[in-house]
Amino acid sequence: MKLTAKGGTYVSPQINQGSFAGAFVEDIAINHRRRDHYLSVTFGLCYEQEGKVHTLAKSNLIFKGLENEIGIPGRTSNQASWVDVPNPDYDPNFVGDENTTPEEYEQKTLAYFRKNLIDYLAANNGQLGPNDVIVDYGYPTYERVMDFFQGGNIDNPELIVSNPIAIGFLLSKLIINSEPVGQQFQLVV
Repeated sequence: MKLTAKGGTYVSPQINQGSFAGAFVEDIAINHRRRDHYLSVTFGLCYEQEGKVHTLAKSNLIFKGLENEIGIPGRTSNQASWVDVPNPDYDPNFVGDENTTPEEYEQKTLAYFRKNLIDYLAANNGQLGPNDVIVDYGYPTYERVMDFFQGGNIDNPELIVSNPIAIGFLLSKLIINSEPVGQQFQLVV
C-alpha cells in the first residue's frame, strides 16, 4: 500500500523538517498475531534522496478483537462510524409553539440526522445518498479489518486496500506528524 503526496510535495507540520518532493507513505511492517486476534500495521513517511530512502516518521494502526467481543471493555479496537443524513423535513423557518412536541421540534429543526454508518449502509444496499456526509470512519476490529485488507502474507507481502470505506478510514485515522495522512497524501491505486 502506498500513498503519494498530493501535488508531489509534502510540507511537514513539524518546524524542524521542511518540505519534501516525492514524499510517500507506505506500510513498512506488519505484526499479525492470528491467535490473539491482533494486527498492527506500521506505516512510514518517507522520501528518497540520492538513491536512499529516508524515514521522517512512523505510525501504527492497531486492530484487535472479534465482532462478538464488542462491548467487552478493552477487548476490541472497535469504534462506531457515523454519517450525517439530510433531514427531508428540515425547515429553517420553523418556530415551535406551546403545542409543538419535542419530537416535532427535532424533526423540523435538525438539518441532519446522525446515523451509524454500517447500519445505514446495510439498510440502503451499501449506498450513500448524494448529500450524505461521513463524519467519522470509526475504527474496526481485527476481524472486520481482515475483510478490508488483502495481502500482508508470505505470498503477497504488500497490503492492498480497495474498499472506499476502508480507504476513507486510512486517510482519516492514520496520523503521522500530528495530522491525518489524507490532508497531504492520496492512495496510489
